[in-house]
Amino acid sequence: AHTEAIELLRHFTEEYPQHEKTARAETLMGIAYYRTGRYLEAINILGAPDRRLRDPEVYLAALRTLGRSYAAMGQMDNARSAFMRAAALENNMQADQDYAELAGLYTRAAERSGDPAQRRRHFQQAARKDDMKLLRDLAASKVEDEFGVSSQAGANSASRLRPAPKGNTEGNAGVVAPVL
Repeated sequence: AHTEAIELLRHFTEEYPQHEKTARAETLMGIAYYRTGRYLEAINILGAPDRRLRDPEVYLAALRTLGRSYAAMGQMDNARSAFMRAAALENNMQADQDYAELAGLYTRAAERSGDPAQRRRHFQQAARKDDMKLLRDLAASKVEDEFGVSSQAGANSASRLRPAPKGNTEGNAGVVAPVL
């Protein structure tokens, strides 16, 4: 099914290179290349420098698939870069999934490696503490941007709740917001 989809998408992009949906067709083609094990073709399409501008609605999916493609090719530094860019996207409200997937990729790479030094490096990358700090900082900024709530030292308990702010609360009766 993916092979047929690739051919249809390729035909569309060649026939209509200026069409408004060509960028989406290219992104879908890149994802289909990944799913058929054609990682280099996926990387060539999804790694295009203008991908974010040409197809912003699915750029997150494109970056995640790009990261998986790099990992499948054994290019772990490039995979990490793609997942870190995905985690940093403003519209990514589940950046923790990107960090978890990246840690899993490093763990599997370590398990497959026969070189003890390479195994150690991959396991260390899987457990990077600075990535988790980046995640916490990113999450705090997203919460502040989205809800106007600033995370403060001493108020980090997710179990503590406060009433929603007063004002226009139409449709929000009884809503509580977490104190972060």
